[in-house]
Amino acid sequence: QRYLRSDGLRADRTSRRHPDGGARRALLSLPVKEGTLMALETKNLTVTIEKHTIIKDINLTFNPGRRTAIIGPNGAGKSTLLKALSQLNTHYQGEVLLDGVDVKTIGRQRLSQRLAILPQGAQAPPDVTVGALVDFGRFPYRSWLRPGDPKADREAVEWALERTHLHGFLNRRVMGLSGGE
Repeated sequence: QRYLRSDGLRADRTSRRHPDGGARRALLSLPVKEGTLMALETKNLTVTIEKHTIIKDINLTFNPGRRTAIIGPNGAGKSTLLKALSQLNTHYQGEVLLDGVDVKTIGRQRLSQRLAILPQGAQAPPDVTVGALVDFGRFPYRSWLRPGDPKADREAVEWALERTHLHGFLNRRVMGLSGGE
């Protein structure tokens, strides 16, 4: 049984569900550092997995500096959409544009500097703290020949934690957080 939601996402009730059967919500946040703008949009995005169309012909715009909640029942295509947006799944028709540029034409490292996804069900090492996990987001700015700037990394982590109101979680272990946290 298929139905079309008001936001244009097509859901298939027989599609795969998360193994624990729990409801999943995705939050796409495009924090904007002073002096930067970042627009993310889709044009005629269609994602088909194993002959099942999960998302059909949707056009979305995520405005800079705004948080957008992607909500819906299990199997509606929320995670599928996020995977297409972040290029974890590149098998789709249509376009995903970042600042007007097709993300398929942006190199992986450059794209990783601009856009990241952390699924709620992702497993972190048992002793990693929130601060360390946020610091993992600095990896695209480092290389074997250029290990990074510790001061710039620390400032970026501080900025991200402040911007998302998570500074109080800096030294908490990720494994000790609830799913909502």
